[in-house]
Amino acid sequence: MAHVSRSADDNDNELVHQVAALERTALSWERTGIGVAAAGALLLHLRDESTGLLVLGGLLILTAIAIVLVLAPLRYRAARDDVLASESVVQQWALLSLSLIVAVVGVGFLIDLVVRSLI
Repeated sequence: MAHVSRSADDNDNELVHQVAALERTALSWERTGIGVAAAGALLLHLRDESTGLLVLGGLLILTAIAIVLVLAPLRYRAARDDVLASESVVQQWALLSLSLIVAVVGVGFLIDLVVRSLI
């Protein structure tokens, strides 16, 4: 929660600082989405080696689209509204969602490697 000073100018500067931090966080989510899309494109490029890589690459690209076009903007707006209402902006679902995506991708890679080694 922000420290509220007696000076209106200080309060405005604090609000600007908080909103700028939210914008940087939204941009980092977008960069994460672009990185996920790049990994998906790389897997699609390697599609001749395994059909599992084709599916996994497609899922990564769909996930990236969801992150960049849906999750990042929604989270930014919700956090901005929380800051303007002087509420906490901490939300655990965002971290849990990203952790789940990373775990699913890791398991997908592992399954693909095991299946390919058995063939």
